[in-house]
Amino acid sequence: MPQPFEHDSPKAFRILSAARELLLEHGIRKVTIAEIARAAGVGKGTVYLYWATKEDLIVALFGREVLTALDEIDRALSADPELVRPGRLCALILRNMLNRALARRLHSGDEDALRLMAHHSASGSVLARAAPSALCTDVLGILREHGLVRVDRPLNEQSYALHALLVGFMATETVAWFAGPAIESSSDQVLADAVGLLVGHTADPGHEAVRAATTQVRTVLGELREEITTHLG
Repeated sequence: MPQPFEHDSPKAFRILSAARELLLEHGIRKVTIAEIARAAGVGKGTVYLYWATKEDLIVALFGREVLTALDEIDRALSADPELVRPGRLCALILRNMLNRALARRLHSGDEDALRLMAHHSASGSVLARAAPSALCTDVLGILREHGLVRVDRPLNEQSYALHALLVGFMATETVAWFAGPAIESSSDQVLADAVGLLVGHTADPGHEAVRAATTQVRTVLGELREEITTHLG
């Protein structure tokens, strides 16, 4: 599996770590390359050896955070194939993205992050495919194929409904004025139940179907990971 180049470059790793801390504290617009270099203990020129602009560095930083989330999702599916069931899978994907501060900003409508992605359209489109709603709808066909999702509605209508549901959950989790009422269950369980009611199949397809679906979903995650890594360099 390909790895971003900073795995072999301690300086690049330090720059990314410093940039992440500064971005979380001050936001995208206020952070400068000079501040990042100073926090990483390197000269400005060293930063530019790896990234031509501040924007390139930040896109790389967002990408690496998304890669970490994808790896966590893949490990969870490897350990427990039952997580591929639609409700549990959507909750797993959503929580792993939202638990990472930069990925959370990227996929929850942060204006500066969206503006940045618009100027880096190629990388932005790849990272957009890792958004929880995009990932879940991408694998919906696989889940239908293996009897984990009902087939009484067209796939595109199910994808639209699932996208709308997940965007609503993301807004509730990330935007203060969309916060919902207090609940006794965890929000992950509420989401899993809602997805199950929306698209889940009433019949259990069995363990073989679950394992086969898990293998295919992990393949999709691996392909997306490789594509992001290629864009990051």
